[in-house]
Amino acid sequence: MAWCAVRGSGLPALRPEYQNPKAPKHPTAQQDDLLPEPAHEQPTKATPKAKPTKTEKMPWPKTLPEQAKAVQALLRENEGITAADAAARFTRVRAETVQPIMETLAALGQGG
Repeated sequence: MAWCAVRGSGLPALRPEYQNPKAPKHPTAQQDDLLPEPAHEQPTKATPKAKPTKTEKMPWPKTLPEQAKAVQALLRENEGITAADAAARFTRVRAETVQPIMETLAALGQGG
């Protein structure tokens, strides 16, 4: 790569002749064997692995009535869910916030 091409690309200019003057100028056949396989033969990060899929987190409602409705709907869908599990289904809420709502709904007989 020409010096001006390196300088304009924003990449650091590596000059192996100064970094390791005793290194051979051209790689030998043995050094070629150490090079990684071509990219098309290596597994990519896009290959799906056996990971459990995450459910989409719902936004935590701002008002108490909306929060109660959201928790009630969640309890209907998932019988026996804990406050920690319910909180994990929403963004930006802790189990300590969900627990009183679940207790209130259970006391009213609307817990699911």
